[in-house]
Amino acid sequence: ILSFPYENGLSYGITSFMEGTAHTITAIFVAIFATADFSHGTMKNVVSKGFSKVYIFLSKLIVLIVANYIIVFVTFIAGTICAWIVTGEFGSLSGDFGKYILGTTGIELYLYIALIALMLMVSMSIRNLGGAIAINVLGILSFESTLFALFEFMVDNKIKFSEFSLMYNTSFYRMMGASSSDYIRSLIVGAVFLVASVLLGIYIFKKSDVK
Repeated sequence: ILSFPYENGLSYGITSFMEGTAHTITAIFVAIFATADFSHGTMKNVVSKGFSKVYIFLSKLIVLIVANYIIVFVTFIAGTICAWIVTGEFGSLSGDFGKYILGTTGIELYLYIALIALMLMVSMSIRNLGGAIAINVLGILSFESTLFALFEFMVDNKIKFSEFSLMYNTSFYRMMGASSSDYIRSLIVGAVFLVASVLLGIYIFKKSDVK
């Protein structure tokens, strides 16, 4: 008989913020939402009304962030309740575990913003649903961290490039014990990915013809 590796509901529910299923759902949802206007030809109507492409891109980003937070919190609540039933313990927010829960939740929600911005940039650049889903799921979720690990290998592990991968940082907080330097690193990585994705996404969108 395999033992359940989590002590209480909260210890399992918190994994929903960094678990691959939530990432995959987010990747597919972003691709669908971002490419829908291009697929149905409605983006031309929005642009022709005089709305700035900057505002259009940012409005999609805001909507996707809110939708993603709803998805993640629903999975968190469902996972916590199910694990509570299995273990018989809900968990407590007091002590070190409570600090871990709050710290992890905050940094993961922050990193999700950068992840969504990156996926939105890719989706609105490709404008094809199948291609956007493939790159978001395979390219970003599966191979992004591998690419950074390859950079690290090329310099004989002298520079820890893998630690600056967005996906590495989203999965880093599975275990307790993160230091303040880990949180600072994740804040910097998230900021770099967010700014780069937004600026590049807006630039590509402004330069492209909307049909």
